[in-house]
Amino acid sequence: MNLFQKVIYFFLTLNLIIFHVICQGIPSPRYEQASSLVGTRLYFFGGVINTTTINEVWYLDLSNFISTSTLQWKSDVSMTVGYNLGASCVNPIDNSTVYLVGGRSFNTNNYLNTSSIYVFNSKNSQWSTLNITGFNNSFIARNELPVIINNNGKIFLFGGRKLEINVAPLFNDINILDTTTMIWSTPVISQNVPTPRGDHAAVLLPTGIIIYIGGYNLVSSINSAISLNEIQLFDTNSLSWTTRSAGGNSIDGRLGHSVILIQNGNIILYGGSIGSNLGSQALPDLAVLDTNIWEWSIPSISQLNAPPPLTFHSAVLYKFYMIISFGRITTATNLTLNGNIYIFDTINYVWVTNLNSIIPSTTSTVTTATSKVSTKTSHTTQTTVNSNSSSNNVNYGLIIGISVAAGAVGIAILSFCGMKIYKNRLQRKTVATPGH
Repeated sequence: MNLFQKVIYFFLTLNLIIFHVICQGIPSPRYEQASSLVGTRLYFFGGVINTTTINEVWYLDLSNFISTSTLQWKSDVSMTVGYNLGASCVNPIDNSTVYLVGGRSFNTNNYLNTSSIYVFNSKNSQWSTLNITGFNNSFIARNELPVIINNNGKIFLFGGRKLEINVAPLFNDINILDTTTMIWSTPVISQNVPTPRGDHAAVLLPTGIIIYIGGYNLVSSINSAISLNEIQLFDTNSLSWTTRSAGGNSIDGRLGHSVILIQNGNIILYGGSIGSNLGSQALPDLAVLDTNIWEWSIPSISQLNAPPPLTFHSAVLYKFYMIISFGRITTATNLTLNGNIYIFDTINYVWVTNLNSIIPSTTSTVTTATSKVSTKTSHTTQTTVNSNSSSNNVNYGLIIGISVAAGAVGIAILSFCGMKIYKNRLQRKTVATPGH
């Protein structure tokens, strides 16, 4: 074997090793995961890959975000069980503790785990459990419900479905966990209580009102989508329910969708499916609810850089960007999962590939939401924190950079060496004749 062949084999081997490491450092497409934004770190917990419930924990550091095409994923300490169809929230008091509430959790023997709350400390990457007083045992194995936490550290949980053998009833109760005292309560509310439901979505207004949108209930044991013209409001101050009727454009009822509250007080709804987690696409993919006049609208948005129609995905608001992650593609004929990240600029109403969109000067001033149902103000805020990843994390961004550089150099050297080898072999095999 001559020198040029050795060089070729070296770079081929190097590229294979690097690409193998990169594949190990990118999360597989998934859906039904939980997610939370902790400072600038966007965390993802568990989920389902094909039909397997996983215990993986991944995050993106948005402070180092360059583009959706060059994501720098990092893994963190895995959960002790597989986890899906749960919800997570961040404690606003310390801005580092993540609570995973409800959901379906499976141990190594694939049996349902009876624990309903997992706690993750993002500063030291440690998992723990809670000692709760007054826990409602009917909440064990509850899943398919959103979680809301207010600025005082109280977690509010409405409805959901309980996973049991041969039965899966829906609920319409409110459960509250005060994380400052670890006291659980299930207040008895008799007036204007909504119907039982699951797979709904929720946002918290600055007034302390939780808005619940969509989901499904059971009609003759069949999943039935709840109309998006029916908006349920829960006052966290008075512990009371009211219902608002929403007008405007016609929006399909759905489940597995996401909602976020943006700076001007509007709510952006994205994705969702009809009937079940494997149901068809709900239309439109994106709609806006004006909480001042309670009307739905369907904005005209370019599909450049837009995600495919998704359900059971993740959505968070970072600065003025809505970030959509993972989920099932509802227009695919088979179970097809998304492994990409998509960014929606909520000021310019355009899909982008980075976090550096320019805010137009005419819209740089953001108005505060002034909902007609306002009461006392209770803001939920998030601030940047410095969290330490586990010691065995790999700097995948560095690996990707090395891979690209090595790939470019390797291609150039391979081309040069290939030409040299070809010329050498051609000279050895060609017979000299006059005129050549």
